[in-house]
Amino acid sequence: CWVCLGGCFLCDTKLYGEHTKICSSITPHSMVPYAEKIAELMGEEFVVIVTPDDHMCKKCTTLFTHMDKWECDLKIIKNSIMSSIQKKYGILPPDHVVKSVVVKRIYLKISYIILGCYKKNYFLFRLSMET
Repeated sequence: CWVCLGGCFLCDTKLYGEHTKICSSITPHSMVPYAEKIAELMGEEFVVIVTPDDHMCKKCTTLFTHMDKWECDLKIIKNSIMSSIQKKYGILPPDHVVKSVVVKRIYLKISYIILGCYKKNYFLFRLSMET
């Protein structure tokens, strides 16, 4: 016989059997407490108060687990893209110290369309950084 624990903190479904304690459980991918994830989701406009008696149903726990995984995957993808851009264009991470900068003037012709097609000439500067 299952004991009813009350309602889910998020959706108010009656809790029977499998559930997650919000205060003492962490997300499986980012290892962040569920209470923090709920507060993060709600934003700074709201104050989220969770007690040790608060639980989430299996459905809500699964939704948070998926959200947590996708956020971690998105962070990995963004870091990968940023790494490729930094590598291609020689962009250094914000905490990297540059010893000297050499500026070389290059000439580049760019065509673009604004109410018709015409060509504009632009001067771009290539930064060469020595570390």
